[in-house]
Amino acid sequence: FKITPEYKNNLTINLMKCGAYVGPNNDRTNYKEFMCHNLGADYSADPFTPSAAIHGAKYQWGAQTGEEGRYVSQADDQSNPGDIADWNSTPKPDGSWSDTSKTSNDPCPTGYRLPTTIQWQAVIAYNNVERVGSWADNGNYTTALYFRNPSNIRTLMLPAAGFRYPTIGSIFERGTLGHYWSSSGTTSDVIFLSFDSSRINVASSDISTHGFPVRCVAE
Repeated sequence: FKITPEYKNNLTINLMKCGAYVGPNNDRTNYKEFMCHNLGADYSADPFTPSAAIHGAKYQWGAQTGEEGRYVSQADDQSNPGDIADWNSTPKPDGSWSDTSKTSNDPCPTGYRLPTTIQWQAVIAYNNVERVGSWADNGNYTTALYFRNPSNIRTLMLPAAGFRYPTIGSIFERGTLGHYWSSSGTTSDVIFLSFDSSRINVASSDISTHGFPVRCVAE
């Protein structure tokens, strides 16, 4: 019989988790991991294909997951676009979420926290932006924004999930607008990432009882 010599090849696979640069993108150490999905989404769904399954839940600023009157699950958000009877229009106390440390109210899982304003600003500054979908005001689930790295590879996607109105909790601008909370702010000045079909910026509001999605960043 014949013995065939063994040949060994080394295969290197670069498994890059979802994320974005939060500093100059010529330095790989500035790449920061983000969760691939919005909190409350179907985590088995493809995070780079826009769909209803990855829109996630919506939170008031400072709220915990499941907090009555301040949280809407993905299922409820999509089955009930109208008013929410027990929507709480009283702001959460200052310090419910914080930039300096992860609070007990921070809904992100172990190892993650809400992004700060500075981190969202850096994501805008150091990553390429791509928009997909119609951006039509028809409640669609196929509109989204991608961030790309210097090699033009998609590394993070944020659905244009709309928001819940601060006084009555009804859905507005799904498919045309994306608002994502930061940990920064007070009850009278909350800060969030905001984008639509033509702009992306960090914005602020004196109303903290809107319902926005949450995307967590690694601690």
